[in-house]
Amino acid sequence: MRLSINYIDKLTFLKVYLITRLKAFKSETIQNSFIAAGLVSLYLG
Repeated sequence: MRLSINYIDKLTFLKVYLITRLKAFKSETIQNSFIAAGLVSLYLG
């Protein structure tokens, strides 16, 4: 484990998860991931 931390309580996990999810699942991030993987969206609208 990083920095010898091997335990996280449920409330701390949920707080960190929410923050991380909001940062990770932005439209721009998802689109860039598709481009990096060489995938093309079929949705043209």
